[in-house]
Amino acid sequence: MCRTLPGKVIAMSGAMALVEFNGLQLQCNALTQPDVKVGDYVLVHANLLVAIISDEEAMQMLAAARELDAAIAREAGDRPPGQPTDTSRHAGEAREK
Repeated sequence: MCRTLPGKVIAMSGAMALVEFNGLQLQCNALTQPDVKVGDYVLVHANLLVAIISDEEAMQMLAAARELDAAIAREAGDRPPGQPTDTSRHAGEAREK
């Protein structure tokens, strides 16, 4: 599964934007979004800005990502790291009800 998370533009230098994602910084090509400015939230794919999004959209996406991460962590909590999820256990529980 691929997902993109919003990053915040913290600096511009010509056609390049410095984008911060949860403390990590990445130089991204901004040619596809000529109106981008410092402070904007953006979506990035392969170091290329693909969209400028509103602060509200960014906060909603980040909240959804935290919920997804928490669900994945809960699911992984009863198995060793790297082991696939045992869906047969859940399927068996559903049949017993």
